[in-house]
Amino acid sequence: MANVRQKLEALGFLRQTIRVPITVVDGAAAGTFELPFGAIVEGIDRDTPVTIPGTPTNTNLRLGSAANGQQYVADVDLKAQGYSALTVVYAMRRAALSAPVTVHFTVASTGGTAASQDGDIVLHVNIIDVP
Repeated sequence: MANVRQKLEALGFLRQTIRVPITVVDGAAAGTFELPFGAIVEGIDRDTPVTIPGTPTNTNLRLGSAANGQQYVADVDLKAQGYSALTVVYAMRRAALSAPVTVHFTVASTGGTAASQDGDIVLHVNIIDVP
């Protein structure tokens, strides 16, 4: 009997995860990743393997359609060690249905000693590729 993945693949759908590593230096990071044409975003999980040092008040992540934007995910504090799901707005779920989409991420810490706020965060963007 076919499992769900086999059934989706038989229909031309492919479920995959885009891994986005983010290196935080002095409490900040910025960059982009691409959602492929036809992708539907099922969800985004964040993994902060080790607490961000330097006692920041917050280490906020935002995702948007432009640099420093919050169109897809508003500020989420990621300073603490942990793994959790992010709240993604509906517009991001279907943003790449007609063309590939570049997603911008920004990480910014507030408070504490910025010079020692170095760490790593990994985003796991779970998508279904629609043929």
